[in-house]
Amino acid sequence: EDPALPRLENYVYMVESFAALADVLEESGSHYVIEGWPGPGALCCTPETYRAFFRDVPSPSMSVNYDPSHLIRMGIDPLRFLTEFVDRVHHVHGKDTEILEENMYVYGHEQPATFAERIAFGAHSWRYTIPGQGLFRWGEGLRILAENGYGGAVSIELEDSNFNGAEESEKWGILHGARFLAGC
Repeated sequence: EDPALPRLENYVYMVESFAALADVLEESGSHYVIEGWPGPGALCCTPETYRAFFRDVPSPSMSVNYDPSHLIRMGIDPLRFLTEFVDRVHHVHGKDTEILEENMYVYGHEQPATFAERIAFGAHSWRYTIPGQGLFRWGEGLRILAENGYGGAVSIELEDSNFNGAEESEKWGILHGARFLAGC
């Protein structure tokens, strides 16, 4: 990626690069798993860009790391996304997102906040959480995955400020998230 280039030009370069890798990945039985993190330079994180990428690089070795937390913070329905791309899911992150309603009212989400306090593992109107503490309907998501043959792991990605900073609280966050998922 070249930040000086328009996104579409970077996208074309991405397609050329990954298309060249596809045969090697297929021959080795490997997957390249794309996490749709919506950070600077990310070229594949919305239904629009995943659709285009899988159309332009149709190799089954190109896959999705399904992380509902990113979709929620972008305002994309995570269950609809899962239903559309479930056949491409090769890994799942156990991470959720809470929308901070009062902060959303005060700061919105388009313009950077001027006076908001910094939120670790989030932004002024949302924060990442462990599974079960945010908006994702895990029972329904896990059902969709199971019904479509997903047999892989759900890796808890601990980016929750309520459970970070000390070893004991981090262990508790992972344990609490795992217990929640086991009960779904």
